[in-house]
Amino acid sequence: MEQVVIRQLDSLIRLSELDSEIAVLKKGLDKIPKAVAAKREEFRSAETALDAAREELSAMQKEHRQAEGALDGHLERIRKLNHQTSLVKTNREYQTLLGEIENLKTEQDGYEEKILELMEKTGEVEKNIKALGEDVGREKAAFEKEEAKLFAEGEVLKKELAAREGAREEILPGIDRENLETYNRVKAFRGDGVAEVREELCLGCRVSVPPQKYADVIMKTSIQTCSHCQRILYSVRKAEKEKAAE
Repeated sequence: MEQVVIRQLDSLIRLSELDSEIAVLKKGLDKIPKAVAAKREEFRSAETALDAAREELSAMQKEHRQAEGALDGHLERIRKLNHQTSLVKTNREYQTLLGEIENLKTEQDGYEEKILELMEKTGEVEKNIKALGEDVGREKAAFEKEEAKLFAEGEVLKKELAAREGAREEILPGIDRENLETYNRVKAFRGDGVAEVREELCLGCRVSVPPQKYADVIMKTSIQTCSHCQRILYSVRKAEKEKAAE
């Protein structure tokens, strides 16, 4: 009887270990897509900054073209007015044309200053675009490297997970149906279906175990559960602990 109980407990303990390992592996796998998304967001942030700078440059270039078009229009009007000054017959008409020419020249100065200012700003934005382009290149390379690393780690985790799940399936047939149902039921709301008992204390819930039940666990005469947390109880002999620690 003792050997049967020992085999059942050994299988249940190993099942618990595998379930814990499987949970850790699944958690690790769940983190990978999030880590990839976070790295991708860093890369996209750099791309967004570059796109914004390019849009700013495009707007400046459009404004520059408009200013140059307006300046050309003013220069053409000034040219025509200058030509008209040689055709007028009265001094009044001549002074009127000169006044218009002066006004146009004042506006011309404003357009020329604006064009120079836009040229300067455009140069700064172009430098910024170059720097941002380099940032995007670095971020992209870093992202691709990290993505490849994370995917490689994911493949390793998948293989380890498949191995643990395979080992779990091999254990299940050797566990009695009643014991397995108890383990699964308790694990569902406690997180684990087994707990070590030591010095009449359940280490799963830290509640005392009655002396007779504790003796049954130590002697391995039958499968016992904690009256408080319902976990299946097991004890580890000193020799077993020392062997496990080696």
